Amino acid sequence: MLNPSGTSCKAIWTHKSTLLFIDLYNKYETQFTSTMIKAEAVWKKIAAEMKTAGYEFSSGQCKDKMKYMKRCYLKKIDHMRSKSTGSAPIKCEYFDELDNLFGKKPNIKPVSVCSTSKVKCQNETIEIEEDVENIDVKEEKTLGKKTRKRKSTSDDLLAKLNSREEAKERRHLEKQAIQRESITVFKNVMNELLKKL
Repeated sequence: MLNPSGTSCKAIWTHKSTLLFIDLYNKYETQFTSTMIKAEAVWKKIAAEMKTAGYEFSSGQCKDKMKYMKRCYLKKIDHMRSKSTGSAPIKCEYFDELDNLFGKKPNIKPVSVCSTSKVKCQNETIEIEEDVENIDVKEEKTLGKKTRKRKSTSDDLLAKLNSREEAKERRHLEKQAIQRESITVFKNVMNELLKKL
């Protein structure tokens, strides 16, 4: 922005201009991932539309504003996910609008979460078992069926693994028998050849 003397001054984002900016970002968001359009060109489009609406912001200022807003949003998300109580709440003025933009993205809301930590899995199992004791009898029966179903599938998997191991061992023994037989045949042939010499 330029002040009356012609020198640049810091851009001031009002509530109205920020909401317009978020709407424009949402409008052009897919172009940021395009391989045909450079991100700088998209920021220039957003700045031009902001100017048309009466707000003088450069493409760099728009880019910096979104970077700052994303950072605030991600801090708020991380704070909400953490289980620490007693820490001061983190403010994000445009949280709902930003959540509509970014909330469904895999880096914000993962499709699935996986852990390789056996201790964590065991603790979760213990917590589930403790919770089962607090559930009434009807729900406990339903949960028991689900648990049995899981056990049967894990038992099935173990049975498949065991049968594969047994088949592998059987093939190994067959190969050894064939090798012994071929060594015996080879020895007999060699003995016959030696006798002829």
